[in-house]
Amino acid sequence: KILKQKGIPISVTGGGSGAYVEGIANLFEFDHGPLSGWTVKRNGAKLDRSSGAVQVKSGDSIQWIYTSDYEEDGK
Repeated sequence: KILKQKGIPISVTGGGSGAYVEGIANLFEFDHGPLSGWTVKRNGAKLDRSSGAVQVKSGDSIQWIYTSDYEEDGK
């Protein structure tokens, strides 16, 4: 919602608890290799499920982070 308000393009497949973010600001999964894509953190903790399945509350800090290797970022 915030990205759309700011005019930043976002590409999402699915919806609700199955929503998957493919791209933000024209940077997409696999643009920088087969393990690249977007990860998201809420209050500093990496989400372990779809962002559409997580409730966001007022005051939460949300970070979308582009990685070239999601396997390394999980360690």
